[in-house]
Amino acid sequence: AFGSIAGAFSPQQVDYSNTAYGKDHWQLSCFMEYEGGVALGKVDLRRGALMRRAAEPTLAACDAVFLRWYDSVHPYLRAKASRSLVRLQSFVTRYRPHADETHLPRHIDGAGVDGSLVLGLPSECGFGGGGLTVWDGEGDAELFEYPVGCGDVCLLDSKVWHQSNPVTWGERWVLVIFYRVLTEPRHRAARPPAAADAGE
Repeated sequence: AFGSIAGAFSPQQVDYSNTAYGKDHWQLSCFMEYEGGVALGKVDLRRGALMRRAAEPTLAACDAVFLRWYDSVHPYLRAKASRSLVRLQSFVTRYRPHADETHLPRHIDGAGVDGSLVLGLPSECGFGGGGLTVWDGEGDAELFEYPVGCGDVCLLDSKVWHQSNPVTWGERWVLVIFYRVLTEPRHRAARPPAAADAGE
């Protein structure tokens, strides 16, 4: 599967209206889905269409993993509500030890993002460095380092500060998904009128 994903990798340049990503443009990722982001203009998703077809089973598996985790962190009464996911963005990023391609500086994934998933993908040539740094706790006092190797998943709640760490050699590939979570009340079926009422 990764061979098909890597073969379809066609990064799009995405321009931003601010420097939340450390610069006003980004050209390391191939976007398969894009909604609700801060890009200026449209992201050409036609360039990610082939990759999306190749990655669809992986995307579906990631959805299931994320939803199970999110339910454990944000429990709800299943008898009274239902929960579903909307993928706001899905993309594959390739980090390399070249200028402006080593990492993504500290950031959060957006005000409308309820949670994110980062999946480590294979790298044919391997890499040095990389991984994720995550800040948590009151005042972001707690710092966590996650290697996120091939097949590892890092799950992030809403508005959690994090960064991808610089790659020193090789290539690091990751699949990233931003989610919106919909929790909606179940509507009870209307009771049929009583027989006596029907005859009045």
